[in-house]
Amino acid sequence: MNRTRERGVIGAVLLAACIASMARGVADAAMLTILLDQYDLNGDGKGDVVAYDATTVRIQLMNGATVAATGYVGASGNVLVGVADFDGDGKDDLVFEGPTAYRIDLMDGLARVGRGYVGRGGTSFVAAHDVDGDGLADLVLDGDGVQRIDRMDGTTRLDSVFVPDPGNEYPVAAVADFDLDGHAELVGSGVSSGLVRIRSVLDACVVCEGFLANGGGAYQVVAAGDADGDAKADLFLEGPTATRIERMDGFVSIGRGYVPNGGGAYPLTAVGDFNGDAKVDMASDGASATRLVLMNGTTPFATGYVPNAGGDFRLRSLGDLDGDARVDLVSAGQVATPGTGPTLRVDLLDGTQVVGRGYTPLNGFEIFP
Repeated sequence: MNRTRERGVIGAVLLAACIASMARGVADAAMLTILLDQYDLNGDGKGDVVAYDATTVRIQLMNGATVAATGYVGASGNVLVGVADFDGDGKDDLVFEGPTAYRIDLMDGLARVGRGYVGRGGTSFVAAHDVDGDGLADLVLDGDGVQRIDRMDGTTRLDSVFVPDPGNEYPVAAVADFDLDGHAELVGSGVSSGLVRIRSVLDACVVCEGFLANGGGAYQVVAAGDADGDAKADLFLEGPTATRIERMDGFVSIGRGYVPNGGGAYPLTAVGDFNGDAKVDMASDGASATRLVLMNGTTPFATGYVPNAGGDFRLRSLGDLDGDARVDLVSAGQVATPGTGPTLRVDLLDGTQVVGRGYTPLNGFEIFP
């Protein structure tokens, strides 16, 4: 659901980042969560499921809860870290991190149609996101004391922009457009400052950054998405007892709200538009259910629960799998089903209600991210 160019979490989420996988040990992206990226590899407007094992990436083209086609791409010693549209064809591509370079595989459905490499230069992957507003994904990378944005045209790096980060104080936690100027800003949760930094990258600005207090580090940025329908990204921060929502206008918070998380029982996992009102809602992966909270700005107005079979199925990703402009759930089973092993479960949603469900064997693959 996002696609790098804000095709929008179904028109609503200004994707905080084409998620990096904390399972893969991308340290600076550990809290990017599943900010709901929808992966659409064939451009049909329906989200697809991307999974991986040690050597291979599996792509499942989806039609609702049904797998329409399956294909595989070899990793060749690289690690899948991102999915985004680098060439502007409306079809998402794959990003891998290797020992010395990032590999970008341009995709047309299940077929690879191009490949290129960009040197790492001591950086680690954070996100693939359209930073400069040209409709093509760029690379957002963390280095030692500096963040690097590689402006891309397909597999070709046009140039690099560097953002100082002395002492690595503000590792990137989200990438989104907070002022509706078509350029994305970088959001970092302070390691020791007790602040969240929002930093412009490409704008000719006099004031290029702003700061929010995060409760002395108690609240950490988890996601960015349009909570109030003004097409500007807002911030979601997770604390010990509640999720905090900051309605943003550029660098300035213009409203704040809290949604209790059950003392940490339902920490925010991802944001997405579950009811089609162009305002992102909240999904939390709990021990016995996924909690869905429908939001209007900073105010919750409906809550529902999707049981996860006693903790077997854990939320892994979101996407509009059936093309109805409402985000759906993708969960991974932890317990082996007799004869098949753990399975992938898809729940099609209308608001907080499950209106369709399907299962597919995981066959040893992990759902990305």
